[in-house]
Amino acid sequence: IVDVDSYNNAIITVGDSKVKTYRSADSYADLKGKAYEFTGYLISYNEQYKEASLMVTKVSEELKDFVPEPEEPEQTPGGGESEPTYPTIAEVIAAEDGDAVQTSGLVVATYTRGALIKDDTNYILAYYKPGLEVKVGDVIAVSGVKATYGGMPQIAADEDNEVPVVAEVLSSDNEVVHPAPTVLAAVQ
Repeated sequence: IVDVDSYNNAIITVGDSKVKTYRSADSYADLKGKAYEFTGYLISYNEQYKEASLMVTKVSEELKDFVPEPEEPEQTPGGGESEPTYPTIAEVIAAEDGDAVQTSGLVVATYTRGALIKDDTNYILAYYKPGLEVKVGDVIAVSGVKATYGGMPQIAADEDNEVPVVAEVLSSDNEVVHPAPTVLAAVQ
């Protein structure tokens, strides 16, 4: 960990690239200058600045040799006939920036300003200000405006906050199976 920003995100290095980590957790301040293994979702990469963003799901106790666990099938939210249907995350990603959108998905990671959700088609960040109460394992319906930040599609509030991000928990305590980690020697 080479630095900690004002939002308590750890800045780490991978090869010659910087990676900003997003995680709703305890302070990283005491960890600065030490080495850890971060597991999570690579959510954006800026080739020009060699900077990436990682939604962290796990931080090791200490740096150790990495052995990937066997890949397990991904868990996706199921639907019943009585449940409403929502556009897929892939459809939301295909929308134009500024379009009002809604979708549903399984929360696979969170941080203080958002949640990463997935369905059968893709992942997307629901970016919001603190106050929405969702946790890993919740299936949520979320609405807002399609936006792109740092090359990453997201659901956010519009600039005037006339269309806020709204999330409704549809179910809780669903199993989350993370994909098998990929070891990066440098941000690829």
